[in-house]
Amino acid sequence: MPGITGIPIAIKYATFDQKKDPDFMFKSIIISEDKETISEEVMKHAHPDLKNNQEFLLKVIEAAAFIDPSKIMGHVPSHFKSNPEFMLAATERSPQTIRYISDSLKSNPAFILDANKITPIARECIDASLKNNPVFMSELTKKVSY
Repeated sequence: MPGITGIPIAIKYATFDQKKDPDFMFKSIIISEDKETISEEVMKHAHPDLKNNQEFLLKVIEAAAFIDPSKIMGHVPSHFKSNPEFMLAATERSPQTIRYISDSLKSNPAFILDANKITPIARECIDASLKNNPVFMSELTKKVSY
């Protein structure tokens, strides 16, 4: 089944079944020339089941890796932003998504160290309690090759 082509806002007129179909919604992103607008529209209008489908979310994040991640991450449920495995996978696909981690992950030393292996942006997302921990900061600033 093809996705919506043409004007990205047309996705809001997709049928209920189309909005629930991960292939249809994903193809709408892939075939659009305006990935930023269509990605946001897909996330706005996707069925709640899709917004809670980790595989679908990671595909969308990867497909839209070169756009403003807020267009997607603003529509990702908060439980995913608190999930270390999901956020590491999302960060591998689009490093900027690290900026959308939950406060609990910002203060999770193991998560920050793992994320730092993927992108130096992780260093910008550290909770103050970790920033004030010299042992942690020493570990974090060890040479990492990106």
